[in-house]
Amino acid sequence: MSSLTIKQLDTRVLRALRQQAARKQVSLNKLVKDELARVVGLTVSQEVHDDLDHLAGTWSDGQAREFQEATDVLGHVDEHLWR
Repeated sequence: MSSLTIKQLDTRVLRALRQQAARKQVSLNKLVKDELARVVGLTVSQEVHDDLDHLAGTWSDGQAREFQEATDVLGHVDEHLWR
């Protein structure tokens, strides 16, 4: 493996990279390496995550209860439609 030094990086770019790394819960180093690989066409992973993990644990008890009440009807099976 080689190392790379980036000189005179705009502080706004660094801030945005740090925020993105925090959002993805990865190190800044990993984020930059993955992004560089992606930009040059060397995908790090073909696996695409489109889940909602980033939302886990963010609802209040009231919000969770409201969601549960609003979606309870989705658990109902219309028997006449399945005959």
